[in-house]
Amino acid sequence: MNSAFGECDSWYRASSVRPELRWPTLASNARVDVAIVGGGFAGLWSGLLLAQSGLTVTLLEGGRVAGKASGRNGGFVSGGWLIRAERLCALMGEERGGHLYRLSLEGRNRVRRFLADKPDIVQGEGKLKVLRHADGGKLHEWGAMMNRRFGTRFEPWSLSRVQSHLKSKRYRDGLQDPDGFHVQPIDLAHALAETAEAAGARVCENSPVSRVGREAAGWCVETAGGSVSADRVVLATNVQSELISPILGRAILPVATYVVAGVLGEAALDEAITYRGAIADTRRAGDYYRRIGDRLIWGGRMTTQRAIPARLAEEMSGDIAGVYPQLGRMAFSHCWTGLMGYTRHQMPVVAELARGLFACTGFGGHGLNTCPAGAHAVAQAILGDRTELDLFSEFGPVWAGGPAGRAATQAEYWRRQMIDWWQERAA
Repeated sequence: MNSAFGECDSWYRASSVRPELRWPTLASNARVDVAIVGGGFAGLWSGLLLAQSGLTVTLLEGGRVAGKASGRNGGFVSGGWLIRAERLCALMGEERGGHLYRLSLEGRNRVRRFLADKPDIVQGEGKLKVLRHADGGKLHEWGAMMNRRFGTRFEPWSLSRVQSHLKSKRYRDGLQDPDGFHVQPIDLAHALAETAEAAGARVCENSPVSRVGREAAGWCVETAGGSVSADRVVLATNVQSELISPILGRAILPVATYVVAGVLGEAALDEAITYRGAIADTRRAGDYYRRIGDRLIWGGRMTTQRAIPARLAEEMSGDIAGVYPQLGRMAFSHCWTGLMGYTRHQMPVVAELARGLFACTGFGGHGLNTCPAGAHAVAQAILGDRTELDLFSEFGPVWAGGPAGRAATQAEYWRRQMIDWWQERAA
């Protein structure tokens, strides 16, 4: 195992079926309809949708396409936002909250349709949420409510059914989303970039943006190698936002999550996990994982600290053994981290910050269905229809508290861990 986690790339990069894809660095000046800053999923979906609508588009990524959070996450695609649907309805009203939740379902469906002719990118079907302690049937009741109100298809799983697929004494009941699935994130990102190029977009890697400023006819996006003049700009930059937009930088909290990958063999994994979909527990600071053939991908341990923990592999191995002792202490082929962009209000920032300057960021913790939903809202607004964009108006770029906000977030994470520990101990 490579112990230099700060330099170690993800298993997704190592296992990509498109490993040699590269895009050029911006080395000239250009004029386009829309410039997009950021080559993660928010930027890629925005570029694809706008190019398919006939606009000229240049996308600028400071490193490699999906080199940061978009290529280093859990790979889960299902419905919903970080805020649950019933709370959205309570905050916004039934009609608007329901509409916003349904946008998340359409985002999932958009990913599904895009991958219809790319089956190698889909790595498993279904998403299973499991309980670590009995909840008196509340999870099943919630699933039934969602099915009635929003037409979802959640399936209640009994303790015996859960434990027939996940052979662990830690779990209780479960709830399956049969419409969820999981993907290879790097390959999804590369496929989006290729398709956007085919639709006429220009994609540039290793082109960090130094400045976004107004000019007479719109906006100018500057890099070391060239510049792009555009009528409109989409900022899809995640935790790097503070470098080019102070208002976004103050609104985004960088939260690190950790993921490991290890090979055990089909027979060994069959002794623990036979479910082939995405799996997550309902703890406030939960684990999320999936089995891909003879390999286990396991994520968890969120923190606001940017440094890689010195004993990360040992700690993650202990987490897995705590759930599946039959797997023993695993050795990992890959161990990596990604900085996700979170917001104080727990929704992404999808907004027009100034005339012609749009934000599409803050998708940390939401799942891969939400970037296409946010990107579609921005693209439609650029094309003249603000209906979807206006649904996000309650969730603007709110100051996240700076260093004090990061400390408070870390303290809240530890508090939730303690509540989880106490509830599991009581169970």
